[in-house]
Amino acid sequence: PTVSRERKRKVIMAGAYFVLLFGGSLRGNEGLMLEGQGLCKHIGMGKSPGEGVPIHVLAPLLGCFESETGERLILVVLAGKSESGIEFRWWLEMLVKSLILEGKHEVAGPAFCLPSGVIIPSRELNEEFIEQCVKVQLETDLIPNEIHCDDKFGTYRSFRIGSNTRARSL
Repeated sequence: PTVSRERKRKVIMAGAYFVLLFGGSLRGNEGLMLEGQGLCKHIGMGKSPGEGVPIHVLAPLLGCFESETGERLILVVLAGKSESGIEFRWWLEMLVKSLILEGKHEVAGPAFCLPSGVIIPSRELNEEFIEQCVKVQLETDLIPNEIHCDDKFGTYRSFRIGSNTRARSL
């Protein structure tokens, strides 16, 4: 079965968003601050670092954080790949390819955007996450059947809790 360009785009956007939230230990809306032009410009950094420096990827976040006033640019440094196999660099490279294909690398704006360039509503990314959780629940035994995915999981809390839990277990 062929997958539409629209569906591929949605999967790339959602996958990159999910790994950014987990890898950066971010809450849902903080991930939407990923700045597309800066990401495209700096995607090569960390791909072939010098000796003793692990492969990594930079994620530039631009916006107002927590209760601060005024915008700030924060560079979140993610490992290229987690110990558990999450490919942070690969997902962000796929996002960059998508942005370049659409010409969005030439202007400042949100990396997680609709084809029009407007930021993706967090609700849409959360719905995709819940859909994938339900799919995992139906196809595996990783999420017990008695759990209601839409009550227990969400992009605002699940990735940050997951990354904090993982960090404590190391």
